[in-house]
Amino acid sequence: GGCFKSGTMITMADGGVKPIEALKRGDRVQGSSRINRVVDPEVHHTADTLYSINKSAAFVTGGHLLMTTKGWRAIDPELALIESKGQHVVTKLLVGDVLMMQGDGRTLVKSIRGQRWSAQPLYNPALDGDHTYYANGILVHNAKCRGCGINDSFSLE
Repeated sequence: GGCFKSGTMITMADGGVKPIEALKRGDRVQGSSRINRVVDPEVHHTADTLYSINKSAAFVTGGHLLMTTKGWRAIDPELALIESKGQHVVTKLLVGDVLMMQGDGRTLVKSIRGQRWSAQPLYNPALDGDHTYYANGILVHNAKCRGCGINDSFSLE
């Protein structure tokens, strides 16, 4: 499913950042169109691979939804989805895609690299509102992935 490792920095409503593992129920995080509240900080232990983007430290599972200039993408869209029909289309994140970043920023994806991961805690907080937040500055969605997040409607293209 789609989750993040400890140490992934989440943008809070006041513009500060907080490690994902420190989020508590009621915390307010910056979403794409509004401030969202943490309903449940949700911890998961299922992933054997984490990915790095642009030579960062590995921090995200293949199934997490990342917003690009072309819509929602995931490194492994098969892992990202729970329903075959819905409001959003999810395609594979590729080198050359442009990620939507905090503060109207954009980042070109120059590299994506997988790394083996042991069963340590992974996080994907359940949110109210538009269900989006910024993880390490990247706009992400907390849609329900296999074993992770909240329920929302997505489909493969």
